[in-house]
Amino acid sequence: MTKLSIAQVIATANGSAWLGRHQSIRRIVTPQALRQHLSADAQDNSTELAGQGVYANATDQQDGKNTNYDIVNAWQVNYVRGECALDGKLLALSGICYNDEAMFGNFHSSRPACKVLDIGCNTGKNMTRALQHGGPGTEVFGIEFSSDSVAVAQHTHGKDHVFQGDASANFIDEHEWNNQFSAAQCTAVLQHMTPEQVQLTLQNMSRCLRPGGELLLTFKDAPTKDQLANMGMGFLADQVFTADITDKDGYLRDGFLRAVMWDDDYYPGVTSENPPQNRDLALPGIHRREFIFYSLEWIKSKAMQCGFVADHVEMMPDSKIPFGAFHWMVVFRRVEAV
Repeated sequence: MTKLSIAQVIATANGSAWLGRHQSIRRIVTPQALRQHLSADAQDNSTELAGQGVYANATDQQDGKNTNYDIVNAWQVNYVRGECALDGKLLALSGICYNDEAMFGNFHSSRPACKVLDIGCNTGKNMTRALQHGGPGTEVFGIEFSSDSVAVAQHTHGKDHVFQGDASANFIDEHEWNNQFSAAQCTAVLQHMTPEQVQLTLQNMSRCLRPGGELLLTFKDAPTKDQLANMGMGFLADQVFTADITDKDGYLRDGFLRAVMWDDDYYPGVTSENPPQNRDLALPGIHRREFIFYSLEWIKSKAMQCGFVADHVEMMPDSKIPFGAFHWMVVFRRVEAV
């Protein structure tokens, strides 16, 4: 298979200006610099796990200004897309850029008029996508940990559809949502949760769905270079963040990897036309965050314990700097019993 540059594929959607900015930042932020600021264990108590405060300066949408989320979304919304077998082996790779709009459009347009729950709904943009693509009869509810994000989502969807809460706590009984939904979505959330929290969240996802209901789930992973090669994705080995960089043995042992990483999304100037020429990696702030990268097999095994079976798997690496973040997209179906 021809080696594919993630940035070049994503640039087909964002244009030459985006690619030029991407290349400028890569010259400033080198893989060597990033490696020096990675850790397999999070010891810094100031590490931001849930994103609380990221949207603290989000302005009222009526004034026309962008929130931090809008800036972040414009940077990372596009992906390289590959359809996979259920074990993760690559079946077909698309040369066309994929994005969140297409992902939610594909899912909801084929499942019209559903009652949908968005777990970790953020500012409600994916709730809006569910309504748009699900069509008439679609009803969407959301739960979100960050009170700042909840306020933005409630502005659009109403306080009777968006609620503040912890996805790993018993929000199902609190809202009487047991067996109430035919579809659920949880995207880019699990990397902010501990393994114990993920297990509880999967249980809640299963409880909220009716038998046969479906869950759209995306999560970060850090497969080893050997695993990527075995799955037919060896050409990505030097383009995505892998467990080899931090704790390969721990990842293979546990099925997941903890890393305190420099999160470029929230560093001032990253998405500007004139990126900074110097970066203070010791600067305290919410750009240093703990992420947990979960393997496909670990998630599938925990989901099975909660009554889920995987029906569809895709890979979606994005264009972070200097390594892309490797994501899985899995559609799970709730069964009566396992």
